[in-house]
Amino acid sequence: MKLTTLAKIGVLASAPIWLVACGGDDDNNGPTAPSPSPSPTPAPDVTVSYQIEVTNLTQAQPLAPYAALLHGQNYRGWHIGEPASEGLEMLAEAGAPAEFIGEATSAMSSTAGDGPVMPGNSVSFEISTTMSSSDYAMHNWQLTLASMAGNTNDAFAGVTGLNIASLAMGETMVQLVPIYDAGTEANTETAETVPGPAGGGEGFNEMRDDIMDQVTMHPGVVTAADGYADSTLNQAHRFDQYPMLIKITRM
Repeated sequence: MKLTTLAKIGVLASAPIWLVACGGDDDNNGPTAPSPSPSPTPAPDVTVSYQIEVTNLTQAQPLAPYAALLHGQNYRGWHIGEPASEGLEMLAEAGAPAEFIGEATSAMSSTAGDGPVMPGNSVSFEISTTMSSSDYAMHNWQLTLASMAGNTNDAFAGVTGLNIASLAMGETMVQLVPIYDAGTEANTETAETVPGPAGGGEGFNEMRDDIMDQVTMHPGVVTAADGYADSTLNQAHRFDQYPMLIKITRM
């Protein structure tokens, strides 16, 4: 009797494992896979907008149509001691901002003036750009603005790489803007070479006849009143280092 029982046990023990595995509850299909988590909703894009007021502080230097750009930290419209780009040359010699703006292919936004700002006058405009929330968090956008002093050979008032990202909503920044010599045209100040109303002469000329051929701070004009007989300028056309004032308000 014991032997028979042991024999039966031995037969069961030698059965294939897969037979044993087939027994049990047929409704048990193993652990249930977790449901996928819903995709996070992307953060909305952010638009930043500024109102900029440009004031001409000179007595008799009309400021030609401006170029204004919002851009990242890697762009500069010019560098002191380096040659001007062709776009900057056209802006500084002829008051034409289009090519200068066109050169800034990485700009976030840009705009140009539609006429000169006469001495003592102001003009306001808005400029804005839309960016992702992650780019907005970086706070790396800046302003470049430039305009030719019309009664000169190649002088321009401008600021490049001005950090305006830190302005809070409704906050205002006021900035005096210096004047530069593009270094692309000799400062002869003759009627034939000054395009503004004091001369009515030639604007842009692709030949660069200024031996400097680099952007510098402008030394100021030398007028007929100073004894330079060939100059078409008079003492009213003189300027100090800040011919322009800009007022920037975050909208």
